[in-house]
Order: sequence, then structure tokens, then C-alpha cells
Amino acid sequence: MALPTCRGAAASRRGMFARAAMLSAVFCALTSAPGVFGAPSASARAPARATPPKHLVVLAHGLGGTSRDLLRFEQALMACDASVLALAISGNEGRTKDGVRAGSARVEREVRAAVANHPSLRRISFVGNSLGGLYVREAACALHEPRRPFGLRGERIAGLAPEAFVTIASPHLGTRLLPWCPPALQGLPARAFAGQTASDLFLRTLVLADMTDERHLRALRAFRRRVLYANAGGDAMVQPYTAAIDGARRGVGPRERKMASRLRSMPWRTVLVEFRWLRFVPIAHNMICALSRDAVCRAVFARGGAVVDDAAASVCCSCTRPAQLRSTCETFRA
Repeated sequence: MALPTCRGAAASRRGMFARAAMLSAVFCALTSAPGVFGAPSASARAPARATPPKHLVVLAHGLGGTSRDLLRFEQALMACDASVLALAISGNEGRTKDGVRAGSARVEREVRAAVANHPSLRRISFVGNSLGGLYVREAACALHEPRRPFGLRGERIAGLAPEAFVTIASPHLGTRLLPWCPPALQGLPARAFAGQTASDLFLRTLVLADMTDERHLRALRAFRRRVLYANAGGDAMVQPYTAAIDGARRGVGPRERKMASRLRSMPWRTVLVEFRWLRFVPIAHNMICALSRDAVCRAVFARGGAVVDDAAASVCCSCTRPAQLRSTCETFRA
């Protein structure tokens, strides 16, 4: 009678190893792995300017990404508003496995340096793709300067007026509910692939919960507009509930619901993106941001350019529209 038990245990171990292999493959194929054509610095890509920049837009890439991942977004921003200075974060390249807080600290340093080097700047916006959305949430809190009593100046982020806060397929509530990654793989196996960042995303730490305290919420409320872009399907890395901060989705646990309730205490514009022809092909995670790190990516993920154009318009037009007063939800079909 012991023999079937041993065989069952062996089969179970083989199943776990197979899942681990899938975890590795998906992390390598679908996250932002380093590009093959290199990633020149943001300053090397900066266009010649007739006037000094006024609006700093911080662009943060995702897990394993490069500063070139959101190049298509940079181009859309420049087409919308010539006064924009796009800061593509480069300090996190090759260093996205050491946790949300470590990555956000590097974002904070680059933002402070950009503000110091461009005294003409007056406004600031943040755009975070995937893990980059968590980086910019934490960095915005660190850079937040509350309104002083009896002061004439309102709240500031790094000394600038906060305009738009945009995230694209970002795991605001963590990634515990990934269907292909059961709890057995969310401990040591996940850490082997994504280090401390995996522990943060699978809620093995309190980092994401701490990022919903009142200090962090005050920083988010300072922005005139907050926009969430989430894939409605076809995203193997970030499920709709976490990208759209939807604590009411079936299967969402009490920790996620509590975080969602806190984050939803302010108005958000939520955009659910449908790539109908990608329903059964799980590459929407890179499609939604029109991943642009090299020529192959630009060709494969070009369809996401329509989403990027909409997001860029949300950033550039935020200063000409009234502040966001209520939450909205809409569907974007690409």
C-alpha cells in the first residue's frame, strides 16, 4: 500500500516542478526583460527645445524592464505637449528584484535630480507600468510636501504642482490570485525568480498594506487626476482585480479588500482595456503599454499605441480640465 503513496508524492513533486518551470518561463517571456538593442539614457533621447520644460512626467518601467520600454509613451507625450520633460527612470534597470521600497527610492532620487537640473519645471505627473506603478506610488509619498498652515502654496510633489497619476496594468493589490501560480509556489520558488519583489507582490510582507496608510493616501489625493488602465483579459501577470483596484471581485481576500477600500476612498478614472483578438493569447500585459524596447517589441505590441495615446492625453490635458470629483469606469476596445 505504500507504493501508490510514493508514486503519488512523486507525481505531486513533478507537478510542482512543472509549475515552477512555467513560472520561470512566464516571468522571462512576459515581464520586461532587458532589451537586445540597449537602452540609451533619457537625456540622450531628449529632443531639442525651443522653450524650457514646464511639466515633468516620470515614466517607470516594470519588473526586469529598461528605460526604453515606454518610449512609445514618451513620443505620445511630446506630440501632445511640447512643454513636457519625459523622465524615463533608468536606475532600476537590472535591479527590480530587491523590493518595492528599494526601487521606489531610486525613482525618488532621479526625480529630485531632474527637478534640481530643470528650474523651469512647474508641474509633475507620474506614469507607472506594471511594477512601476507601485514604485511611483511609494515615490510620490516620499516626495509629497503637504500644504503648510496659512500658506498660499498648495500641496507639492518634489516642489512641483501634482497633475496626473497614471498606472498601466499595475498590481496595486498584489498578485496572490494568479491562476498559474498556486500558494505553494509563492514562497521560496517565487523568490528564486523575483527576489524580495516576489514577497512584496504575493503579500508575504506588509509593504503593499503599508502603502495604503493615510500618509500614502494624502500623496495620491494631491493629484488632480488619477487613472488606472487594466487589461480585461489576456494578461498572464496582473489580473483585472488588482490593476483596477477592484476589491469586490470574486475570490478577492480580506487583505486585498481592505487595501482596495482605502485606495478607493478617492476618485479614480478606471479604463478596462479589451484586446478582443488576444482573448486566448496571454500577451496583453506588454500590449497595453505598447512595449517599445526594441524593433521586435515595437512591431509585436504596436496595437497598444491607441491605449498609450489615450493615457498620454490624460496626462497632458489634466492641467486644462477641472480636478477629478468622482470615480468613473469605462471600456476601451483596441
